[in-house]
Amino acid sequence: MIVAADRYCGVFSILLEAESGNSGFIAVDDVTVTKGSCEDVAVASGVFVGCQFETNSCGWTDVSVGQFAWQRDCNGTATANTGPSVDHTTGTELGWYMAVEASFGDQNSYAGLQSPAMRQASSDCVLEFYYHMYGEGIGELKVFLQEGPRRTLLWWKSGDHGDEWHRAEVAVGRTHQVFTILFEATRTFSELGDIAIDDLTFLNCSLPEPQESCPTGTFTCSNRVCVDMGRVCDFSDDCGDKSDEAHCDELGYKQRCSFEQGMCSWEANEGWNGWSLQSGERAWSGHGPPRDHTRNTAAGHYIVPIHQHSAGQTAEIMSSTLLPSSECTVSFYHYSHGNNSMAGLSTQLRMLRSGDDDIILWGQSVTHGFHWQRAEATFSSSVKAKIVFRFVGSGESHEEFITVDDVSFSPSCVHDPDNSQLPVTPPTDPPSTPTAPPTTPTPTDHSSTPTTDPTSPTPTDHSSTPTTDPTSPTPTDHSSTPTTDPTSPTPTDHPCKENEFHCWRSSGVKCIAASAQCDYSIDCPLGEDEDTCGPCTFEYGLCDWSDISQNDNEWQRVKAGNNTKPPTDHTTGEGHYMHVNFSSVPSESEVQFQSPSLPASSPYCQILFYFHLGRGGSVGDLSIFLQNGEGRRTRLWTRNHSTATDWSLEHLAIGKQQQPYRIIYSSQTTSLHSQGASKPEYRAIAVDDISFLNCETSYQPPALSATGCSFEKDLCGWVQGSTEDLHWLRQSGPTETVNTGPAGDHTSSQGYYVYVESSSPNRKGQVARLKSPLLPPAGKKGYCLQLWYHMFGATVGSLKLFLQSISSRKTTLMWQRTGSQENKWQLVQSHVTLQEVHQILIDASIGGEAGDIAVDDLAFTEGACVPEEGLCDFEEGSCGWTQQADDDLDWIRGSGGDSVVNVKPSFDHTTHTDRGYYYYIGSDSSHGGEHRAWMSSPIITTGDKQCLHVWYYMSGLGRGTLNMYQEHSGGGQTLLLSHSGEQGKLWRFAQAPLPHTSPDYRIVVEGVKGQSEQGAMAVDDLMLSKYPCTGPGHCDFEVNMCGWRNVLEEDDANWLRDQGNAQAPNTGPNVDHTTNSSIGKFSGSLAFHD
Repeated sequence: MIVAADRYCGVFSILLEAESGNSGFIAVDDVTVTKGSCEDVAVASGVFVGCQFETNSCGWTDVSVGQFAWQRDCNGTATANTGPSVDHTTGTELGWYMAVEASFGDQNSYAGLQSPAMRQASSDCVLEFYYHMYGEGIGELKVFLQEGPRRTLLWWKSGDHGDEWHRAEVAVGRTHQVFTILFEATRTFSELGDIAIDDLTFLNCSLPEPQESCPTGTFTCSNRVCVDMGRVCDFSDDCGDKSDEAHCDELGYKQRCSFEQGMCSWEANEGWNGWSLQSGERAWSGHGPPRDHTRNTAAGHYIVPIHQHSAGQTAEIMSSTLLPSSECTVSFYHYSHGNNSMAGLSTQLRMLRSGDDDIILWGQSVTHGFHWQRAEATFSSSVKAKIVFRFVGSGESHEEFITVDDVSFSPSCVHDPDNSQLPVTPPTDPPSTPTAPPTTPTPTDHSSTPTTDPTSPTPTDHSSTPTTDPTSPTPTDHSSTPTTDPTSPTPTDHPCKENEFHCWRSSGVKCIAASAQCDYSIDCPLGEDEDTCGPCTFEYGLCDWSDISQNDNEWQRVKAGNNTKPPTDHTTGEGHYMHVNFSSVPSESEVQFQSPSLPASSPYCQILFYFHLGRGGSVGDLSIFLQNGEGRRTRLWTRNHSTATDWSLEHLAIGKQQQPYRIIYSSQTTSLHSQGASKPEYRAIAVDDISFLNCETSYQPPALSATGCSFEKDLCGWVQGSTEDLHWLRQSGPTETVNTGPAGDHTSSQGYYVYVESSSPNRKGQVARLKSPLLPPAGKKGYCLQLWYHMFGATVGSLKLFLQSISSRKTTLMWQRTGSQENKWQLVQSHVTLQEVHQILIDASIGGEAGDIAVDDLAFTEGACVPEEGLCDFEEGSCGWTQQADDDLDWIRGSGGDSVVNVKPSFDHTTHTDRGYYYYIGSDSSHGGEHRAWMSSPIITTGDKQCLHVWYYMSGLGRGTLNMYQEHSGGGQTLLLSHSGEQGKLWRFAQAPLPHTSPDYRIVVEGVKGQSEQGAMAVDDLMLSKYPCTGPGHCDFEVNMCGWRNVLEEDDANWLRDQGNAQAPNTGPNVDHTTNSSIGKFSGSLAFHD
């Protein structure tokens, strides 16, 4: 669709609005804004333009900036002793080629030669050419695939390669849209040298032709193209219409993995280095290729061996278990770069857990290459087995790497649904070879995976399983009062010494030190030393707790039964608990239940208890107070709405108490009369199983690193908050609601994570809280909190991280995000420096039916957080940026916490909170006219940085301007970007290409404000990226949203950046427009039925 915009003077934005009914999907892709009138340019499909340059340049165009440029030449270049004396085509001085000469242009200049536009290249498309690189001034020669604004590196060489022509072969790969090929050459500091190319030829690039009929044993595509059956469902579009890659699961191709959503079922072998998930954006140039195979872009993913540059290091990754199979074929793509016979990759068949009897199916050493190569191995096995990718490194070069992508199994491979372990030893009798592959697994005694979480507690005779999250920790022996019948002997017997305590409930004569009584630690075998010290199950009395209410309403000990609310106690199901008994006479009062005097406690002390607030009533809440020795009370906790289950568990921090204190349970029974009722409707309120955790004064917390959690087994000591009934759920695989939530965990794609389910019966606005164990003071260097989060869906709520001081009860918002944040796991990290015992709180709120929020892989490491390479978020300081002295205003590092009205933002971009930092322009009205503020970056050495990213804030400015320059080492500036005027009270994204015209440079930020302007101008999250910028006015949504944003304050759903492999049918396009594939990205708006 092409739309002509009306002429408009000034700053404006474009708003895309989608309105839908109860179901359906609206999507957009490839948004482009161009200057001038609209034109529809058609590019013929299947026409590929090579060139020998004998008569002309065949439509290949020089797109260089400056004197360093490509030119058609023959018989050497102008500089003596450089340049080819003959071309490659004819081998004579009369032949022609394209060349650049190092004597032209500046240091680090680059020249571009661009092909004519082409369209629809096949999966096997290859560009063949010959290159000549000779002389001291040679920099680099690179070949790029240009698709719209996206540029993908295909091939690269650097340095002097002698006075001769060399052949090169570049795999272009499947491209679904219009594309060009770009040759880019750079020079160094010397003026001697040349780079030349000749005989450009495109091979096997046309899509296959349709046939009248296909031979037996081949696959017939939807477009009547014939494809070998071995090339079906192997992540390569051999048909040209993707029909050979459709419905693969239905056709029996199981356990395929493109690594776009994680590691699938592949996992590391314990005892060896593993493999990690990478993308071209992050791994190139030292650890992996600049593009993956699946998407043929830098944003796509593949796997690389960990520590592949270490000598003698071995890295293994294993598939899920295969059952006995005949003629099973595994196919995959690998990319190796380097030239080292000592390092290599092998594919092995493993039948024993130790790997002692592995069979090598395929192998290759690291060889020079610039494209993904397909490999396959076929085998038969009469026993269970796994496929292993094994890499052995040499450590000789950091410019060598080998990677794997797009693994698939043929339908004849039989997969074990339980992914059972391999045996330790071979079977005693040789296994028989099956005549046909078995279709169902034979379960063994210990290898099948249970259908329920094996970490869930098993109820015992005297302790029923709680109805809340089974992963919540259960009080240990030393923190709860035993329920053993205490009928014999009684405390009237005194066989112990005067300074000893008699364990009267225990058999025999057991004496302990008197000081060991009431110290939060059970020393008697049956716990009678802590009977009257706070912990209580209420099975044998009140344990010295007492009702101190001053009216007819009171706390009473009741036995659970059909006439009580709730009908069961928590301890045994049939035992006792404490219950508020409301009088029939309406009154406004406080019902109070007080503990005995409790001893001094550690800073990590917590009280654990189960509580119940009944449904239906409109009167009655439950609060917890701490009363010190002087009688002063502090409210610790409160809840005023009913619980979803009979009993809910709360872990409540008490912290350090240096003097005796008491805990008071209180319910405020204000007389609120229901409609037409003669008396208030009281809500049932009950408490049971009070215990204390880590309260002994000698308690020392575990190492901070132990607080991290991947949620593979349980919650690792993290607990649910109980002010709401919404809980974090531990999950493996996708969440229940389609089009929201992750496809797998972050750790391995096969493990566990925690998430908040947004669908019914949960409601919009509900909040789930996850609380860390109590953590020690952060120490001199502080620590870095890292976690991975996933927020994707049309109606995602918010995710917030809080820091809570235990002593002051102050809660500080550290970081937050609202709305959908892309369909992938993303990292957040925060430097914590609080020098007090504290707790991390993770809150997730529901925004609607499609708003699942997930968290995984929490980690705590000593010291400040390490930012992403090239990024400065100003959280830890200025990153070396300095204020210039010859201006009349200053850039000031600040945060929204000390916000000055209309001078700076109330929140930063990094954390979205008032405690995050940015740089803003101060205000000074002492000068007339315009005011300018300049700050500059540290010196940046010209390297692989190609694009400047920045988030800026400009509000309340009429004539204000933000400029950013590249200041060259040899003098002079280049304007990179400029924005003026009112931009709204929000952070906006901008980017600008970085020209390589000098060996080093600085980035200079200039802010210009008028004399009377008091508006806010600020910058945050400046980043130098080694990948090209998205072209101005264009967005294909392949990498990010390009600065497009959801208008959260005005709508009730979100535009989502997604791809075609949707989890539910009929809910969106199967392919995007950019790549015409299921892995390309688009932006869509999904309608849900309420």
